[in-house]
Amino acid sequence: MGNIRVRFAPSPTGNLHLGSARTALYNWLFAKHHGGDFIVRIEDTDFLRSAPEFEQSILEDLSWLGLNYDEGPGKGGFGPYRQSRRLSLYKSKAKQLVADGKAYYCYCGEQSKVDSVNKKTCNCLGLDGRDQLDASAKGVNPAIRFRVPKEKIVIDDIVYGPTEFDTANIKDFIILRGNGMPTFHLSVVVDDAEMKISHVIRGNDHLPNTPKHILLFKALGYDIPKFAHHSLIMGSDGGKLSKRHGATAVFQYREAGYLHEAVINYLALLSWTPAGEQEIFKPEELMQYFSLEKLSKSPAIFDIGKLNWINGQHIRSYPLEELTQMAIPFLAKDEVKKVSREWLIKMVEATRDDYITLADAKVQSELFFKPLKITKEAKQWLEKDTSKAVLAKLVEVLGASRVDNNDEARAVLKSLSKEMKEQGIKGKDVFMPVRCALTGKTEGPELFYIFVLFGKQKSIKRIESAAKVG
Repeated sequence: MGNIRVRFAPSPTGNLHLGSARTALYNWLFAKHHGGDFIVRIEDTDFLRSAPEFEQSILEDLSWLGLNYDEGPGKGGFGPYRQSRRLSLYKSKAKQLVADGKAYYCYCGEQSKVDSVNKKTCNCLGLDGRDQLDASAKGVNPAIRFRVPKEKIVIDDIVYGPTEFDTANIKDFIILRGNGMPTFHLSVVVDDAEMKISHVIRGNDHLPNTPKHILLFKALGYDIPKFAHHSLIMGSDGGKLSKRHGATAVFQYREAGYLHEAVINYLALLSWTPAGEQEIFKPEELMQYFSLEKLSKSPAIFDIGKLNWINGQHIRSYPLEELTQMAIPFLAKDEVKKVSREWLIKMVEATRDDYITLADAKVQSELFFKPLKITKEAKQWLEKDTSKAVLAKLVEVLGASRVDNNDEARAVLKSLSKEMKEQGIKGKDVFMPVRCALTGKTEGPELFYIFVLFGKQKSIKRIESAAKVG
């Protein structure tokens, strides 16, 4: 396939959006699958809206996702990788097109008659040298408009297949504004060519731009890259994904405790269908199996429930010590200081099955740090006559036992179950009162974990207090 070089070119006018992150991911996966290069190029020519803090945020999010670039700001031999530092190159290419008769100076501004009526060319195409001098004397800084030739263009898109465009439907378009700034069409073509980009992978909203870009590649004597236009991400209502559907910026998911592996796993699956039934992929597996040819043409529907499920699966795949370290920033600092590292690991082991995100570590840990609050459902269990008998026996069994580890705690529960069975009490009627007494709820971690984490004395104190309910 030759030397694979792909690029992701964000504009630093906002935070990294999930849709843009998916584009970056597909470029990164394609490059890594083929042993190629992933380039990040900053399109910062919108001086009014671009901001350094947005660029920094975008680069931080790419790094968090694990989409490290081979070339981009700070490294690489095809820079500069910020368009604001390449303006002279764009101007020279635009003037080259004018000299070759493939573009012309436009003195009527960007909103000329060619843009507003059914005309293909601008009246400025026919201006002679004297007319141009008169316009310049009036202080008009001309734009440069590309002269669209008449031809049929067929794009052999990797996702959509052959797609034909008739340039008779394309009006002459501005490539350099009167203020000397390039339009997107010129800058993206020049940069892609000068940086030796082999494949342009982007959203299908750019498909209508592609014939213009192919015309510019040809006019400037550049090789034309291959194109792959993926579908866009839509909300559950079928509209383009936006804030009304929930969080859309990558940093929001990072701060909410999602794992980067889960986010790229989910984003990859939004349009890509791998062989088989596997849904949980590590980044290295995605690199191995990913294929542009398997991208769907249909819009991708964002499903937060599916992302949550995938995130939970990745959380539970982590070794306990690593997962604990990842969860600590989401826990209350003053509470973490009160317990040992060993205790924290045990707490995470006990509660991780209920984590959707790492932020749930704080919610689930409240059982062990906050005072006991008994829910209405738990109170109903504790008020049963059989429950009082169970709790009285449990205090007796605990008093003669140890619960320093899981095995000892399991032995206590087994002994209690045996004793109560002899009294005709079994199953839920044994274990639900124990849970309600220890946690104040009817659901939660395995009981043996709770005994170990509370310790013998705290467990007995809670049980004795709960036994007084009703």
